[in-house]
Amino acid sequence: MPNTYYTESINAFCRENEQTGALAHSTISVAHSAIRNFLFELEDMGYVDFDRVTLPVVSECMSHTAKRYAGGLGAMLFAIRSFLRFLHRNGTTQIDLSIAMPEMVAKRRVVRQGFGTGETEKMLCSANINSSIGKRDYAIMLTAIQTGLRAVDIVNLKRQDIDWRNYEIRIIQSKTGHPLNLPLESETGNAIADYLLNGRPKCDIPFIFLCDNRPYRPLKNRSASAMISRYMQRTGIDKSDIPRRGFHSFRRSFGAGLLESEIPLDMLSELLGHTHMDSAKPYLAANELGLKSCAIGLTPTQKAGEGW
Repeated sequence: MPNTYYTESINAFCRENEQTGALAHSTISVAHSAIRNFLFELEDMGYVDFDRVTLPVVSECMSHTAKRYAGGLGAMLFAIRSFLRFLHRNGTTQIDLSIAMPEMVAKRRVVRQGFGTGETEKMLCSANINSSIGKRDYAIMLTAIQTGLRAVDIVNLKRQDIDWRNYEIRIIQSKTGHPLNLPLESETGNAIADYLLNGRPKCDIPFIFLCDNRPYRPLKNRSASAMISRYMQRTGIDKSDIPRRGFHSFRRSFGAGLLESEIPLDMLSELLGHTHMDSAKPYLAANELGLKSCAIGLTPTQKAGEGW
């Protein structure tokens, strides 16, 4: 963490947003990291408080901070801009330093591919369902494959979120805060039930998926992502072949499968829990069959004056 003065400023910013609900909890966590990096740069430049920080200083500091990010610059800019506005609004700075921030960054278009059918089968088969950890991992992976849920929503699943009689999963999405109802496939239901009955530690924690060692606690996003990385390594799925693959690749595969089944785009967005139709664009970009159907065929052409 940066010095005490800066740390108190970050904590005050986070507390305000927690209390007002202006930012989601996950967004506050990401913002905290970005602001901390920004304040580290200020310290390296010799500033231990905001008294002598000017617009040119902020601009120079941002140039250095941006070098820490291979991606996610938009989220970083949003976080630091919000923080600087918070400082001005609370009288910590005399001027609004956020005006020194760039308004936007050029968007990078990255097409992220999901797992192939053979790859998901390999990972499922590599889970030892005779052990408690294997039952848990198998249930998590199968849930991701058959529902397309984000990692954060899977690790936050509670017993009350599953309607066993109507074969449904009903949650409030962590990212959007919107409700989402999804069908519960029999394979997924059986895997979750097997873990609950025969693998899950006996405790009163409401979350379904727990760490297997004491003290028992719910899984975190990073734990689920690390779990998938281990199964990828175990089954010989090389990250270098197709970069940026991980837990979210299950969601990509789910969306791509819906498109290949000619599911309408509005239904795809509904099943994936999108709040905006534009969120489905990355899935269109990854749909190879759909892109091929858009290609213009090469037909022979005749120039003017030929054939006379």
